[in-house]
Amino acid sequence: MDDVLNLAQVKAELSYLNRLDEIRETNVASLKRLKEARDALLGRGNEVAGIQPHEGSRAADG
Repeated sequence: MDDVLNLAQVKAELSYLNRLDEIRETNVASLKRLKEARDALLGRGNEVAGIQPHEGSRAADG
């Protein structure tokens, strides 16, 4: 009976760890999108595309 309980506990822990990994992957993807949006707002995305930032923007100041 102890083996059955141990196996159930291991399965539950593995399921929990898999769920945490899914959440981590979602968070990493969200962070990447947020960084890209931030960079675009700061004009960094435009620099890569060959577009100069507007005068008075934060990107032009830095």
